[in-house]
Amino acid sequence: MPTPTNLEILQGRPEITYPTQWEYRIITTDTQALQAYIQTLISKPYSLECKNTSKEGRFTSLHLKTIVENQEMRDTLYTKLTGLDCVKMVI
Repeated sequence: MPTPTNLEILQGRPEITYPTQWEYRIITTDTQALQAYIQTLISKPYSLECKNTSKEGRFTSLHLKTIVENQEMRDTLYTKLTGLDCVKMVI
């Protein structure tokens, strides 16, 4: 049997076992507003780290890590984060 290539291994959805720690990378124009919103959004322990700021200082990249219980919780957090006016992108 031939060995699968990296592309063949990566096809399809990855298998995620819940609960799991999940990381969101967030680009924002207002770090303080985002921090305040996250405090009201997440009741579980989480960490929020500032990673980078754009050259002009308009955008900041933050990494949010928290435990998600299931796919629905993961997707809900993503949707709520992307709905905030000061958030430009969530990865």
